[in-house]
Amino acid sequence: MVPYLKIFAISILVCALCSCVGWFVEKPTFQLTGVSLSLRSMTTLSGSIAVAVHNPNTYDLTVNAVEYRIKLGDKNLGEGVSRESMKIHGKTQTNINIPLHAEFGDVGSVLRMYISGKDVPYEIEGTVHVKVLWTNLRIPFSKAGSLNIRS
Repeated sequence: MVPYLKIFAISILVCALCSCVGWFVEKPTFQLTGVSLSLRSMTTLSGSIAVAVHNPNTYDLTVNAVEYRIKLGDKNLGEGVSRESMKIHGKTQTNINIPLHAEFGDVGSVLRMYISGKDVPYEIEGTVHVKVLWTNLRIPFSKAGSLNIRS
């Protein structure tokens, strides 16, 4: 009976520590600083997202993955995941680039905007997965704007 009591007490302690991570960790901030998109063909879009990551903590954090979704004009272009692990040093701001790749079919409305020389609205949103001490945080980000597609 005593071994089970020890296991139960340790489990409660671990759960309490995980729920108190907010006491020890300041969430890093993510600011999208730039978007680079280029039309590779009539069905393929590639580019990158530039993100400035500020780590207010005194210790390093690790970005394990970045999930993203892209919308161009009124079309959902797709989604992706960058699983490149990146270390963000404590008390610094680090710029990272996240590669984008999207394939789409019907681009009629986007193509009409392109031909008429109008700016094309875009929307990028996602989640950054950060390893902090003994747990993982999911931090959302989003950016919307317009761009003029020129190859």
